[in-house]
Amino acid sequence: MRLWILTAVSISWMMLSPCAAAPSENTAMMSDEEQAMQLAKKHFEKGKNAYSASDFTAAIREFKAAEALKPSAILDYNLALANEKQGKKKVALSYYRRYLELLPQAQNRSEVEKRIAALEKAVAAEPATPAPSPSEGPTPSSPHSFLDLRSSDPYAAAAPRPPELPKKKDNGGRVS
Repeated sequence: MRLWILTAVSISWMMLSPCAAAPSENTAMMSDEEQAMQLAKKHFEKGKNAYSASDFTAAIREFKAAEALKPSAILDYNLALANEKQGKKKVALSYYRRYLELLPQAQNRSEVEKRIAALEKAVAAEPATPAPSPSEGPTPSSPHSFLDLRSSDPYAAAAPRPPELPKKKDNGGRVS
C-alpha cells in the first residue's frame, strides 16, 4: 500500500511539473524554477528507489534534497515513512503532522491519523532519558553530544580557564 502511494504520488507530482510536458528540452532553455523542479524530481526518484531498497538513510537524504528545492506535502509524507522505518518516531510524527497540515484533504488521511496515534502512544511509552547533570556533560548517546549546549560559545570548552583570584579578607575576618 505504501509503495503504491509513493508511486502514485510521484506520478501525480511529476504531472504537476511544468517540465513534465517537455522532458527532452535543453536545460539551458528552462527557467530556474523548471530546473529546480527537474532536479527535485531526480532526488525524489532516487529517494523512492532507496526507500524501495530499504536504504532509509539514503531515502531521507534524497527526499530532503528534493524538499530543499521544491517543498511538498508529499515529500513530508515520504520523509515520515522513512524516518518511521528508522525508528525515529518523534521525527516521523512531525513530518506526518506537517503532511496533514499542508494537505488536509489527503486521501490517506485516516491511515496517517492512525500512524500518528500509534507513534504518539509508542513515544509516550518510551522511558524518559534523564538529562545529564552539569558535571557529567552530554552523554555519547545524546543527539547533541558534538556540542556543549550549556555554553553559547561552542569553543569555550577548549579555552583554558583563567586562574582563580585570591580571596580577600575584610575587617571582620570574613572571606569575600
